[in-house]
Amino acid sequence: ATYAVTVMVIGAAVGRSSAWATAGATLALAAAFGPARRRLQDAVDRRFNRARFDALHHMSTFLDDLRAGRSAPEDIERGLRDALDVDDLEIRLVLPGKGPAVDLSGIPVIDDPGDGRGRWLIRHAGVTLATIVGPRDLVQRGTMLSKLLDASVLAVEIARLRVELRRQLEEVEASRARIVAAADDERRRIERDLHDGAQQQIV
Repeated sequence: ATYAVTVMVIGAAVGRSSAWATAGATLALAAAFGPARRRLQDAVDRRFNRARFDALHHMSTFLDDLRAGRSAPEDIERGLRDALDVDDLEIRLVLPGKGPAVDLSGIPVIDDPGDGRGRWLIRHAGVTLATIVGPRDLVQRGTMLSKLLDASVLAVEIARLRVELRRQLEEVEASRARIVAAADDERRRIERDLHDGAQQQIV
């Protein structure tokens, strides 16, 4: 109501003939009301919905630590467990391709749909980054769970990229080892041919 009244007052002050001035004032007011709305929501949550406030505050602190380099993106699983106050929660990263999902250390995980747990997707820009597996009753937390998952996108995406990079480096190392082994085999074959062929003929 305050926002609507203020927009009307500004519109009347700048005049009906100046559409650009009215639009600019409205956008400026909307930008100013964003932080005010968030502060008001925090105050309401702190007073009437303490669990939601604590969970979002915990996730905000974790993201600040992540940006400052005090936490690793792989700690997001522990961060979500602490924020939701559950122990039975896993993050399963979905890597490009059709391979199985992996945990945050890159170890493949076999999914069992009949284990009685709930599953929630973490998506960004139309791409599925991970699946959250946890107690089915988390669905009762509705909006809070959605906000926590949305807030965790950055950490999950970084963790996913790091796992993918490690796997690619492992593939490069394995490929290099195969090349070195093939070169050694070829060198031994040449040595054997020289010993059994040209050397014997010279002797």
